Parts: sequence; structure tokens; C-alpha cells
Amino acid sequence: MRILIDECLTVRLVNVAQQAGFEAYHVAHRGWNALKDPALFAQIQDESFTFVTNNRDDFITLVQQVDLHAGLIVILPNVRRDEQIALFTQALSLAISLPSMVNRVIEIDRDGSAQIYELPT
Repeated sequence: MRILIDECLTVRLVNVAQQAGFEAYHVAHRGWNALKDPALFAQIQDESFTFVTNNRDDFITLVQQVDLHAGLIVILPNVRRDEQIALFTQALSLAISLPSMVNRVIEIDRDGSAQIYELPT
């Protein structure tokens, strides 16, 4: 799984993913932080990234418009860095337990509750 972290989340999530054995980047490190969501999603698709964001509505809409995507992890609340790291760590554990992230969405909330579902259905 290749992971791309959105600009709305801390760059420290890259280290969390890398320590878990994943190839990971932050949007800012790729020079994509100025891209609008549709253009960013095109890059995500081209490079088969599992995308991590808290911009749920926009990216749920975008993944619903394609037949195939490498996965989406949504940290639902806008929380401080330490909480982002804790929630992302939990989401990664869930992702690892799945046979694949292809066409899957993991949404994780502040209380640690998670939903896993497929999009498009």
C-alpha cells in the first residue's frame, strides 16, 4: 500500500506509516498542496495511492465517480496532531487486517469508532 497524506493533516503521519512498513508521502512533499481536489485526486489515481484526509465529503464524492481506487482513510474530526497520530495508527491497523484497501473506505472518529465500507458499491 502506497499512502498519501492530505495537506490538512500533519506531516508526522508520514513517519507513522513508514514505521509500519508503508511507502508514504505528504501532499506538501510532492508539491501538490496547491492542487484543487479533482486535480489532486487525478494524481492519487495515477500513482495508486491510498489517500488519508479529513476532507470527507469532497473525497467520498470523488471516489464514488471512479470504478477503481486504491482506498481512502478519513479521519473524521479536525483534531490536534497527537490525536491525528493516534487515530491514523488505529486506521492503519484496520487497513492491515483487510485483504486489500482497493475500493474501501475507512472512516475513523474521535472516539476511535470506525466504519469500513466499499465505494463505489
